Amino acid sequence: YVNNPNAGMNGEPSAEALAPINGVTLETYTAIIKELGARGNDQSLLPESAQSHGVTPADWDKAKEGWGARIKDDRALGSKFNALYTAP
Repeated sequence: YVNNPNAGMNGEPSAEALAPINGVTLETYTAIIKELGARGNDQSLLPESAQSHGVTPADWDKAKEGWGARIKDDRALGSKFNALYTAP
């Protein structure tokens, strides 16, 4: 992975940082964000993309806000997100 050095430098995120938000794990959050990016970041496709991962629009709104804030505030979590996002 491109971001392995970052993971080593920033350590692993805590279990608390990885706790799902409204049932949405970091892996699911990343998969939805990645899918949206592959589809030109068309925000109108978000509900459909979230549904395809079993996430309701209301849960997605809370998860998107929560994961965004956590990733911004936690370098280890940001590194983990980057590693997931850039993985093939």
